[in-house]
Amino acid sequence: MENQAKSEKNSIFSLRMEKARENIGVSSKDYAEKLGINYRTYMNYKGGSSPSAQILHNLVEVYGISPEWLLCGRGQMFNADISASSTSGLKVDKDELVPVLSKISAGPNGLFVSDEPLYYLPKPTGVSESNIYGFEVMGDSMFPVYKPGDVIFGVPISVPRSGEDVVVQIDWNGDQDELMLKRWHRTGAGDVMLHSLNKEYQPIQVENSYVRGIARVVSLMWAKQVINAKISTEDVDDK
Repeated sequence: MENQAKSEKNSIFSLRMEKARENIGVSSKDYAEKLGINYRTYMNYKGGSSPSAQILHNLVEVYGISPEWLLCGRGQMFNADISASSTSGLKVDKDELVPVLSKISAGPNGLFVSDEPLYYLPKPTGVSESNIYGFEVMGDSMFPVYKPGDVIFGVPISVPRSGEDVVVQIDWNGDQDELMLKRWHRTGAGDVMLHSLNKEYQPIQVENSYVRGIARVVSLMWAKQVINAKISTEDVDDK
């Protein structure tokens, strides 16, 4: 009886995990990659295998799925599932929001758009830093993990570790600054290589002197969630 109850519990978990994936609008393969597991392991979970603590953690931290909904079926599916209609005309506490500063290229020619926020989003769960900023993804060079319309949340840092995903602000010999979302890798010469996840794009080698700012990616909101969660600048209390 105990084994049967455990099997039924795992089956319910797998159904909720799949329902969340469908709402996010991502393929099973992309879902698994962002969770840090291979496709076969994901299919085992989908088939009712007992989920590990790390998978539960990643579902909450990476995708913003509510742990209470995931485990118990209570409350909203996503921690940041705030509808635009529910915030329209209201003044919102800015301390709980993240300014989305610009559209950022995941391909070539990603120019900084403005110093003023395009809109605001709720602060992602589990991020304690106060100096966090949002950037809306354009292009497909970081596909399938990051897609057009997604918003990444970044925290400014001085020196990232190799393999970290970062927003890089680059000054190309005094021309207009460019923002790029890339995977950071050091080189032996002291320069850096900015890698794309889409294999159709070649790495970009950049001299350290051209790098004006770096923000480490700490969270991601899928485009479908962004549509429902974005809050206009007019609705934010500036006090």
